Amino acid sequence: VLVVKTHEWGPHAWAPYTKAILLIRDPERAILAEFNRQSGGHVGFASPDRYRRTKGRYWTQFVKNKLWAWEQTNLSWAKNFTGEVKLVFYDDLVENVEGTLRSILKFLNHSTDEELLACALMRKEGIYRRKKRILQFDPYSPAMHAAIDGKRAEVYATLGRYDAH
Repeated sequence: VLVVKTHEWGPHAWAPYTKAILLIRDPERAILAEFNRQSGGHVGFASPDRYRRTKGRYWTQFVKNKLWAWEQTNLSWAKNFTGEVKLVFYDDLVENVEGTLRSILKFLNHSTDEELLACALMRKEGIYRRKKRILQFDPYSPAMHAAIDGKRAEVYATLGRYDAH
């Protein structure tokens, strides 16, 4: 095992590790993806009715909770983990899979097996890839957009990324 995925943060989460790769996804997309995962499984989608459940209160609270968790996870690992941290922005990974994987292997001081890398690149979509779906409505209210935009700017600035959206 070369890396272990976790959504945890804090001293207990960090204890076993000397290095970390922090994969940072845009919060708006991350929240929507998690809502779809919880509502429709790894490859399904939330039905439009799920956003309106309890007159929208469920979705509103979900966004608030997940935005807080997104901020805490990213800032906690980036600012408080005592080992080395490599920041990887999800959009950069998607745009340049090979270059990003090579930089991760270098960070881990792991040699690159070109045959295994080629295999990974051929299968980069994976089996748990949700097909694209365009909602016929914006699930985020103006207040949600404002909160997400503010947290994105704050966290990205702390992480040294200023082209936030």
